[in-house]
Amino acid sequence: MKAKVKLLICYHKPDVLLQDEVLTPIHVGRALARQKRGENDPDFRWMCEHMIGDDTGENISEKNASYNELTALYWAWKNYDRLGDPDYIGLMHYRRHFIFRPASDVVEEVDAIDATYFQRIHYNAEGMAHLFDDCDYVAHLGHVDNVYEHYRANHHIEDLDRALRILYARYPRYKKSAERFLRSSYGNFCNMFIFPRKIFFEYCSWLFDILGQFERETDLTDKRLFISERLTGIYIENLKRRGLRQKSLAATFVRSPMRIPLAVPYCSASIFRTAVTILSALRAAESGVSLALYVLHREGELKPGDRPFEAFKKRFPYCTIEYVNVTRQLKSRGISPESFEFPRQYPLVLAPLLPAENKVLYVDEHVLFQKNVGKFFQACNADEFAAIGFKKPDGSIAENMFVLQCARLRRLSVLEKCAKQADLSVAEDFARAIEDRVGEIPSYFGIAAEIYWHPDSRVRGVEEYSKSAFLYYPEQTHPWEAVAAPASVAWWETAKGIPSPIPFDCMSARAVGKADRAADVLHGASEGKMHAAQAAALSGRYFCTVSKQLFSKGIRYLRKYGMWITLKKTIAVMIGKNDAN
Repeated sequence: MKAKVKLLICYHKPDVLLQDEVLTPIHVGRALARQKRGENDPDFRWMCEHMIGDDTGENISEKNASYNELTALYWAWKNYDRLGDPDYIGLMHYRRHFIFRPASDVVEEVDAIDATYFQRIHYNAEGMAHLFDDCDYVAHLGHVDNVYEHYRANHHIEDLDRALRILYARYPRYKKSAERFLRSSYGNFCNMFIFPRKIFFEYCSWLFDILGQFERETDLTDKRLFISERLTGIYIENLKRRGLRQKSLAATFVRSPMRIPLAVPYCSASIFRTAVTILSALRAAESGVSLALYVLHREGELKPGDRPFEAFKKRFPYCTIEYVNVTRQLKSRGISPESFEFPRQYPLVLAPLLPAENKVLYVDEHVLFQKNVGKFFQACNADEFAAIGFKKPDGSIAENMFVLQCARLRRLSVLEKCAKQADLSVAEDFARAIEDRVGEIPSYFGIAAEIYWHPDSRVRGVEEYSKSAFLYYPEQTHPWEAVAAPASVAWWETAKGIPSPIPFDCMSARAVGKADRAADVLHGASEGKMHAAQAAALSGRYFCTVSKQLFSKGIRYLRKYGMWITLKKTIAVMIGKNDAN
């Protein structure tokens, strides 16, 4: 008799419906959705009409805010007969599905689910029973450098330590499996698996016993049980130690349109530098990712009708720009703007100023994006922390870049608390107001710029910097000052694309002098024999045409030979734009 397989697919909102005799959609958190949306909400009705819910029989649907997909697992465990008592049961997500074929990557990103999707993932309902001809169970395993250290960097490590203490006390035979797994580089980060019935019941009894005790010892307010993924990894490691045969499958991630609220500070002294940051984010946005730009300014900094960055909307029509008068908004809330030091402390006041936004990315001129803005924004775990920032090489949190969980910051009245006392670094003021530490942006996304003076080191530096999603420029490495540093290349490559209405105003007199003295001509380009003083006399329109040519020649040569003189000459030409205007 053919084995019966059921694969639960967790949905929390309407999406492409995958359903047949194996694929079983389940609405997770239906009890909470009913309370929040009401029975007559169109989305809620659609979910009820097209799939089972996790709120019937014995269930924990009301705990979905913390338990997430585990409410579906609990429901299946306690209501197994309603699924037809399958021989095998598994879990997937509405945008994450197993790939039932060999795959070179752990995760394959997909733009959309279309008519060829099942063919792409090699799914066939009839063939599911044969999946276990050469294995005892299936798991999806992702990769990190070290499971325990990855959790420490991205979550509250005390939660995992507490869960481990509970595990060792209740199931001491799992200790070796836990220690081995936590030292490893693989993990089940989506709780995706397919288990035979007996193992599934054993797993659920074990998992929910540990989580139940964890819940009794822990306040779960604003907390998601990310520890469950590590516990699942420990359980799978134990299955391997018991001699069961594992089949590891890759998974898809189905991208969906994403809107990223991006807040930047306005300062008349750094318009060009801020424009470079904005342009870098717009260029680094993947297909389907749009940016909602919020420009923060104080009273009197902008004249009525002055919109310095509007030129970007012509080139990037999916971008929206809104100018936020911080001074006016604070006064309307009865808070004195003098309580804060702006623009440095803009992140502390941002959440209530943008009441429609739940998660916001804040950056200033010290950040340059290079790729994958959407993937970066999605990976930043603002669910675990109310605020996360970039950890600098010295171990402190930079004040120039934060991902903010604005809904939680509003609920915690962070603005009002900081208005009474905000005398530390931004990260320390956040930590004091929310009574929790500021989390860290995943280190694999960004890198802090350094200065390499040895030619070989400089070449290696350019290659290394090009791989990161963003660059952070600490003091002493500002591209408009440290023009010879390898990380400056990417910044100036972006700078040459700034629309001409935005004035070039970002170099100090010292840096200007260096550029003018150092570069007499562009290498091998007789048409480029032009000093900064000569460039200053050109008209704006003609200058833009010439500067693009010179920039292209300069950047190509710099990349090929690592020569800083060429870049300085290019910068010298750019100076003419400001003088000509």
